[in-house]
Amino acid sequence: IYRTAIGQDYNLSVSGAVINGKMPFRLSGGFLNQDGILKTDNFKRISGAINLSPRFFNESLKVDVNWKLARTTNADADFGAVGSAVTFDPTQSITSGNNSRFGGYFEWLNNTGRPLENSNANPLGLFLRDHNKELFRSIGNIQFDYSVPFIKGLRANLNLGHEYSNERGSF
Repeated sequence: IYRTAIGQDYNLSVSGAVINGKMPFRLSGGFLNQDGILKTDNFKRISGAINLSPRFFNESLKVDVNWKLARTTNADADFGAVGSAVTFDPTQSITSGNNSRFGGYFEWLNNTGRPLENSNANPLGLFLRDHNKELFRSIGNIQFDYSVPFIKGLRANLNLGHEYSNERGSF
């Protein structure tokens, strides 16, 4: 039921300014892929972000735009497999030879051919169950900061934000 867990994490960012230096920006992106120590356990994330900071009217108006996106997929292994591996009958074969039932894994069955309710399940057979989730998330804001030129120290500030999240899968 266990395996060596290998992970990867890549990130890249670029920053600078365009339009004669009046539009500072930063772009970034990342990819994470991390296996768990249990078979079928995996976490992946792809993310990106953009930040813009233009200035207008002799720097009286500052605009800051921030937007982040992330798509996460998570395949959770059935952690009940750990306890099942400890208590599973060591004299039984892991596989049954019948690939059409229970993914080919051995299970204790009652006289109707259904798994016994009071026996522990085959630990590898538990990994056949679908525990996949996918999450898409977007977060952003735009902020306007205006320094009123004819009244020293007076500023008007407006900050608008959004968040969107959509999750689906089997839990």
